[in-house]
Amino acid sequence: WRTRKAIAMAVDWNTVIKGLYGEQASLTQTGVLSSDKNYAGDWYKYDPQGAKTLLQQAGYNFNHILKIYYYYKDQTSIDVMDAIAYYLGQIGVKCEAVYTSNPVGDVFEGRKHDLAYFGLSAYDNLSWYQMYLRENMNWMIPARDLFKDEVAKLEQAYTPKMVAAQLAVLQKMDRDNAFFLPVYTVNQQIWKSSKLSIPENTLGNFWFFFDYKFEEWEIK
Repeated sequence: WRTRKAIAMAVDWNTVIKGLYGEQASLTQTGVLSSDKNYAGDWYKYDPQGAKTLLQQAGYNFNHILKIYYYYKDQTSIDVMDAIAYYLGQIGVKCEAVYTSNPVGDVFEGRKHDLAYFGLSAYDNLSWYQMYLRENMNWMIPARDLFKDEVAKLEQAYTPKMVAAQLAVLQKMDRDNAFFLPVYTVNQQIWKSSKLSIPENTLGNFWFFFDYKFEEWEIK
């Protein structure tokens, strides 16, 4: 836990995300969007000396080369990886970012890495916390038994008050275990042509399946 938290604290995420994404991304540190009223707040901050102290307390081997797999080819993701390696280097952590075109084989089966950098599409609070229950995730972070009952309560919550209460519990578990280190969400932007008439409530997350109702679109 100390090592994972130290890695989170070692990177100046505000500078990285604002510098690379501008207004297109927002920082968050739990499985809930920072703009959500149920967001429990940040639980780590940029503190390189504190990060180094945590690593020392954890008995971290500073001769170890920390290997991070990533599987995105875009330049911004590459820049993020370079920034992570830079900041970790500032506290004496040797870091190697390795691109893989086979994330399933390398990340979930090969497991020759220390960390993996990945994004979750179709983002909502429930889909984030259901990741703890996935079989492939459980191979790397045996979290299913710990999280299954609390995630089930979120699945069964049917009032805003119940949802808020359970999200508070799960966000504390995020913080206490640090199995994942959420750092930012990409803000979705949609440009709509004035020449199109599109029914209301038909545009959603384009990384996920939903009904576009193309048959109801009209050209003005």
